Amino acid sequence: MQKILVGFPLYHQVPSDWFSQWESLDRTYLAGTIVINGAYLITAMNMMADMALKTEGEWDRLLVYEHDMIPPTDAITRMAHYGDEHDIVGCMYFSHTPPHFAFAYIEHDDGDTCPLSPATVQEWCDKPGIYRVSSVGFGLTSISRRVLENWDPSIPMFAQDDRWGSHDLWFCKKARDQGFKVFVDSGIVCGHLSRMSVGLADNQAHAHTVTNVREFSLS
Repeated sequence: MQKILVGFPLYHQVPSDWFSQWESLDRTYLAGTIVINGAYLITAMNMMADMALKTEGEWDRLLVYEHDMIPPTDAITRMAHYGDEHDIVGCMYFSHTPPHFAFAYIEHDDGDTCPLSPATVQEWCDKPGIYRVSSVGFGLTSISRRVLENWDPSIPMFAQDDRWGSHDLWFCKKARDQGFKVFVDSGIVCGHLSRMSVGLADNQAHAHTVTNVREFSLS
């Protein structure tokens, strides 16, 4: 069973709903916590990775847990059951704005990167499992310790550029370039707080409006 070290990239305050949900999680396999407070996100993530590698004690996965995630109570327990082959595993959570795409993406052979279609999201959530993707958002994402320990020091771990405009997409791409694999766990469906929590139902409510993504299904 894997031990989970949780890292919180926070910015001065957290919502009460978030704190209440954190308190309700099954933390049987929790190895410890790291808190980075008040730092620019890319800086916070690099600080977190560095602190994790310097953390004493036994841990197997670093869980990045942002301040607007509402995970199911068994999320940490589920992560503790991941295999050694599951290098980077994100969860199913959804953008605040319509059509509420999932933060899980497929890079196609022509280099085009698309979010999962609502049909694929529903299919995968109906059959909870760990599915291979190209990149995931880092709202609630666990990273195997060996990824951090074996990262090429010549490559920035968290950064961004014109092609990969966020720290999480950058990380996933650079990780894949080094031979690591990225997955999404459709058994962990999270609410995404704004003024209201956004979830799977919001993604599916806009399925009929989505015409510009490619299907990617089990079949």
